[in-house]
This record gives sequence, C-alpha cells and structure tokens, in this order.
Amino acid sequence: MYLTESMEMLDEERYQAAGFFKADTKMTKRLQRFGYIDIDTVINNTPIHIKGHEFHHSLVHEKEPIPMRYQITKGDRKWTCGFCKGNTLAGYPHIHFYSNPQFLLALLDKAEEIKRLEEQDSENSNG
Repeated sequence: MYLTESMEMLDEERYQAAGFFKADTKMTKRLQRFGYIDIDTVINNTPIHIKGHEFHHSLVHEKEPIPMRYQITKGDRKWTCGFCKGNTLAGYPHIHFYSNPQFLLALLDKAEEIKRLEEQDSENSNG
C-alpha cells in the first residue's frame, strides 16, 4: 500500500505515499480478501509453491500495468498478486516461509545473483 502513489481513507481523505508503483490504494469498509491461500510463483526459473494468508480492507488501482509474480488460489478462485518492479516484490499475501523452505532459499539465491551482477557492473564502470 505504502509503495503506491496515494492512499485514500474511508473518509475520502487522500494521502501521498511513496510513489514507487504507478497505482493508488483505496481503503474499503468491506474485507476484500480473507483466509489461507496457495501461492505459485517462479524464482530463478524454478516453480515454487508456498502457503500464505491474506486479510485486507483495501484495493489497489493500477494506473499502468504492473507485472505480477504470484498466482493465488483459494478453493476454486484464482487471482494474481505480487507487484514486481526492479528488485522489489510487494503484495498482500503474508507468506508462511516454513511451508516451503525452498522459497526462502530461492529468494536468497536471487539476491546473491543481483548483488553479484551489481558488483560486476560497478567494476566495469570504474574499470
């Protein structure tokens, strides 16, 4: 929520947010998502399945398409989530890392890869 451009409260008061994602968040009286979910994603070309849960009283309205990284399933319902921009992944799911330790290992591997590439770029530009 904070990474969008603005957040609109229930009283329609709007507050500026970080503006990282070209989107706005709007609070709602009604619970939008609630309960345990199954999350499927791909990290470093490896399909990963993990458990999580969601509960939120807000909606995000994209101003332009934002790549999504999660396919969420709850019963017979499916939706996408997990806004991705650069090295940032943001979304509503609270991830249960213990449900699949491979998820955390894949994230750490990706972080190491990004760090290594940034160090190479830095060496090449200074070199």
